[in-house]
Formats: sequence, structure tokens, C-alpha cells
Amino acid sequence: MTLQPCRRKFGELSVALGNDFEVDTDTLRDAILRWRRSLRKAMRDVVSVLQISRNKIDQAYLTVWASRLRITDLLERARR
Repeated sequence: MTLQPCRRKFGELSVALGNDFEVDTDTLRDAILRWRRSLRKAMRDVVSVLQISRNKIDQAYLTVWASRLRITDLLERARR
């Protein structure tokens, strides 16, 4: 089974399943950098919501779901 080269959000990737796996290193690097920037922005947004609404948000509910999603460390970091 082979996937034909296709246009992705972060550029063109050529992927072949089987013995070969090709990804342009510049495209991969750019995708990782964009992902990290979006992750930092999302974290800032979460921190802002927690600061503004700290007394209005059900903290136990957040803790339960963070545990289920295995992101307790991220929630704790956002709470600091």
C-alpha cells in the first residue's frame, strides 16, 4: 500500500509505506516548530482562563479529566 505525495497544512510530504519512509527534513522541522508555537499559545490561553475564572471552575472536575486524559502534569503546570 502506497500513499501518493499529498499537500498537507505544513507542506508537501512524500510518504511510502513498506521499506521506505521519506519526509523532507525541512518540512518536518517547520511542522514541529509550528506545533510547539501553537502548544505554547494554547497553554497561555489555559493559564489565562484558570487565572480569570479560578473560583468559578470546578477544580475537581478538571483534575478528574486531566487524570483520564493523562495530562495531569500539564494541568498542574497551568495552575502555578
